[in-house]
Amino acid sequence: MERAALREKLHLSGIDGAAAETARRRGLGFEVTTFCQAVMLEDPQAVSAAERETAGIGSLWFHAPFAELHPCAIDPLVRDTARLRYRQAIAMARRLGADRVVIHDGFVPFVYFPEWFVEQSVAFWREFLPEVPEHMT
Repeated sequence: MERAALREKLHLSGIDGAAAETARRRGLGFEVTTFCQAVMLEDPQAVSAAERETAGIGSLWFHAPFAELHPCAIDPLVRDTARLRYRQAIAMARRLGADRVVIHDGFVPFVYFPEWFVEQSVAFWREFLPEVPEHMT
């Protein structure tokens, strides 16, 4: 793979505090990790900080919140919470200009039977994915 093609695929994780500046300086992509905790989606200071952090970076990935979110939970209220937070995450990704979103599936071994989980997962994502903009992966 040529360097230019590789450069387009590389996205530095925002977990490293220097990643955004390095991404800007080197022309690399950046993965926004500010909102890995769902509560940050409602924090105006976190939103402003993420907007400043991502300014001038051409390619963004957005890491959606994952802690305590289980889209295939047995409890329908827990699934509703996951759906709400994922909707907020998609909206924030759009606001920041990210075209790729990382979402964890919430599978917890020894809690969910794989057969049940797959069936519930298909149902959840079939309902949710039509809400995601076509240009977003």
